[in-house]
Amino acid sequence: MLRMKLKRNIISLTVSILLILLLFSTLFPPFTAVKLKPGTLSDTSIDLYKTIIFDNVNLTIRGPECIPVSFLNFTIFEGSTEIAYVKFNVIGSEIEDSPSNKFTVTNITDTSNLPYNSSGSYYGYDEDDGSNHTFDYGYGNANSGASDLIILYRITYTVHQTGTFTAKLFVNSSNYTYVSGPSLNFTVSEGEITNPYPAYESTGISRPPTNLSVKINGTNLDVYFYFYNMTPVTDIWTQFANWTNVSTPQRCEFTNCTDMGNDWMWGNTSYQWSANATNGSTWSNTSYYYTTTGSRYDVSNNGIVNVQDLSYTFGYFSTGPKPYDGLYDVNDNGVINVQDLSFIWNNRT
Repeated sequence: MLRMKLKRNIISLTVSILLILLLFSTLFPPFTAVKLKPGTLSDTSIDLYKTIIFDNVNLTIRGPECIPVSFLNFTIFEGSTEIAYVKFNVIGSEIEDSPSNKFTVTNITDTSNLPYNSSGSYYGYDEDDGSNHTFDYGYGNANSGASDLIILYRITYTVHQTGTFTAKLFVNSSNYTYVSGPSLNFTVSEGEITNPYPAYESTGISRPPTNLSVKINGTNLDVYFYFYNMTPVTDIWTQFANWTNVSTPQRCEFTNCTDMGNDWMWGNTSYQWSANATNGSTWSNTSYYYTTTGSRYDVSNNGIVNVQDLSYTFGYFSTGPKPYDGLYDVNDNGVINVQDLSFIWNNRT
């Protein structure tokens, strides 16, 4: 009888302890450190090669804690497959991206004087997966009465393939990587203007190119091609071709590139052009660039750098500023002079 009473008391005490622990765990949740959000999308459906914006991408470090942020990584996924990412530091400076030139990171928060603690004992509880970690130093206010440290970023991404995607934010600390939940899905489709030639970001293109063309998907569209001028009047868009009442499917192709004179003849040079379609009320505008083959010093465009290039450049020889084809200024010093001839001669083959 005594043994049974003792057993009941032990069971009762155990239950009481468990209830007390449960109460304490409810009143006093685990120490928190990091909460991540992948931001708010500007669109959930977008055309290929257009730009989508993730606003208020959020790194929150709770008031009592701090963590040693090594770098952040914003990654685009198709299902579980990584297709693009940008790596940047806590102040928003880009470290690395893939594919290149697809991302822009803008720091919305003033990070000129971020709180940082060089020593201590801090709980690195991950609010997204419930795991706990500890650190001896890092960014954060590290004060039980302090406000959370919230750092916001705006990330733009130029979509480069079709499909349905999500994004996640990763924060790499000294010994642990925090991961946000996924963003909303966004879908990339071909849109009205697709399949450009030369392909977007292509290299080794002949000078001038054999053609500039795109595929048009739509009905009763007017289509315009524009070239981003490099000579003789630079930095403006000039229309060089147009089509009216285009209906799907049709390929709009411009083949008279040799008629553009010196504009498209330079080797090892990047050129930009755009295709634009309208139904009279809305527009679809897409820009492309490509890089030509060969050497810029091969101004005669005969496949080698030799005395003929000196002759071509000498024809544009100038001792002072005047309207001229600036690409003959092969050393980029603002005038065409003997230094350009010297550059060509030293790079002859």
